[in-house]
Amino acid sequence: MELTYSTTRALVARSYWRSLRRNRRHQGLWACYAALAFVVGAEGSAHPFRSGLAASVVVIAALALVPQFLFKPQTRVLHVGPEGLHTTIGRKSGERTWRDIASVERDGDHVIVTGRNLNAFIIPTNAFPSEAARDEAVAQWQTWQRAAAGNAA
Repeated sequence: MELTYSTTRALVARSYWRSLRRNRRHQGLWACYAALAFVVGAEGSAHPFRSGLAASVVVIAALALVPQFLFKPQTRVLHVGPEGLHTTIGRKSGERTWRDIASVERDGDHVIVTGRNLNAFIIPTNAFPSEAARDEAVAQWQTWQRAAAGNAA
């Protein structure tokens, strides 16, 4: 299946915060980075609590802004098949096997394919020829993802 679509900064932000609210691994990474920043910031400081807190706030702000800096507004072409996903944005391209994918789920008018590295493909419904095609694709992708996850274990 080939899908052509683009996304918006607002959608990326919404999906990112959704992931942070629901994904324990995402929350854990944020907590680890914030704690590490606190320790490093407090180390050797005359005011360790304030310095550590300031360092944590800076790291949290950076983590919140990273998706916006990495946002690509260009049209994306996504090829999806039994082996995985191949994406192209302009001259850049990349591939993910189903083993690299943590989940495939619907979120309102979008399908979100989340990688184990927490990066995600946010595919709007209008990228699919029809709602039925979208539902069929999501079911098939979930089957491929689960099968790959089962083989990896």
